[in-house]
Amino acid sequence: MAAPSATQNPLSRPEIRCAAATYAALAAACGLTAMSIDPNWVPLATVLRGRRAHEREEARLLRAGVWRLGPRPDLVGRRVPVVPASAGGGAHATVDAAGEYAAVDPTAPFVPAFVTGRLDGVAADAELAVAVDGRVAATTRAYPSGRRMLYGAIVPPASFRPGANAVSVLEVLPGSRLRTIGSTGAGGR
Repeated sequence: MAAPSATQNPLSRPEIRCAAATYAALAAACGLTAMSIDPNWVPLATVLRGRRAHEREEARLLRAGVWRLGPRPDLVGRRVPVVPASAGGGAHATVDAAGEYAAVDPTAPFVPAFVTGRLDGVAADAELAVAVDGRVAATTRAYPSGRRMLYGAIVPPASFRPGANAVSVLEVLPGSRLRTIGSTGAGGR
């Protein structure tokens, strides 16, 4: 039996074609590299299976929050000393809006959880850790922006306590060693 013409085919409606395109994107996200069936005639069960697989993968990645999406989730939670940046080594980091961490109110509508800054002496794609009050809260990588090297990481708002908080930027060295290359100063817990 031939497929109905476009005027008779309810699957030719734009919203259905959009659903088929969404399925194609889900299929690609789930590792399916080729579709051997007409995307306009995808069984609903197949679409739902792909959607559930995609949702499971998102849940796995986001289970502990976006701060674990960095390059070194194994470092999140590790205790580190709250110390000034190491002298020597050539690497240095600044923390943008460092004054924001001197009086944090974790219950306020704004919490400075997006930690950003500039880097010197650090290569592009270098792994970095961001610690709040002596505990690694997120990891990230250095990235170039024009002639500058920058970093940015989202830390859990729950990692802040009321009052002063010390935010440290640490370079990840071989063997998972960490070296402080920038800090807002002492906050302590």
